[in-house]
Amino acid sequence: MDKSLTLKGVVTSYEFINPHAEIRVAVTDENGGTVNWLAETNNPNRLARRGWNRNVLKPGDVITIVGNPVKSGANDLRLTKVILADGRELDPL
Repeated sequence: MDKSLTLKGVVTSYEFINPHAEIRVAVTDENGGTVNWLAETNNPNRLARRGWNRNVLKPGDVITIVGNPVKSGANDLRLTKVILADGRELDPL
């Protein structure tokens, strides 16, 4: 939880499911390649109370994700914020 990572990419999938909603994002790396990231967030009930729903994100949306990367080094993070292309922020906490 000490480290925070900010990534901009394209949503490839968004699942508003239990126990935790998941956003998969394709991020372009410094070499022009694509790196797929998984951002895991709270459960749908809690997200719904924060204004989220199953249609808030869709494949093809350009977003910025902010979160805490996992210690294993895998391309996974615990989501703390989503910034939409229009600048609006979605708070999952």
